[in-house]
Amino acid sequence: TSQSIENIQEIDHIENLKTVTLRTPNLKTITHLENSYQLEFLAISSNDHSLISSLGFPASIKTLHLNTTINDVNNLSHMTNLQDLELSNYIGQIDLDGIENLINLESITINADQMVNLVKLNQLTKLKKASLYGDINNLSDLSNLTWLEELKLGDSEIDLADIAGMTNLK
Repeated sequence: TSQSIENIQEIDHIENLKTVTLRTPNLKTITHLENSYQLEFLAISSNDHSLISSLGFPASIKTLHLNTTINDVNNLSHMTNLQDLELSNYIGQIDLDGIENLINLESITINADQMVNLVKLNQLTKLKKASLYGDINNLSDLSNLTWLEELKLGDSEIDLADIAGMTNLK
């Protein structure tokens, strides 16, 4: 029989840890991750949505991929070094309030049934790539992203007039 990992404790004792990828459906606990000051890449796939909402993420992370259910991004708002963010496998609504604090974000992928406060992306002046999959109520919320070079949209009806001002799209 195979066993799955349910908790990772005191991960901060691993010196110079730069990359962590955790793909386990039963992961329930990660402790002291916020003290992993060298960590640059973190990917977590878990069925337990409470794991992400209670987790403290180190500000050093540049790439964060979360494959689990999450309702908001408030516990990510201190991650000003973040350049690549992927939020996948979300059932329900995700509120992007607070994402405007991720001032170095260059690439974002969101896969959610519905996205709220999409207009907050307009404040991310370094954002070059956006992949948005799910119900986007108002694509015109993104109309100020004139610096965006790549935009991928799925599962939404779009009016091209809403993105006509995005002259840097390739």
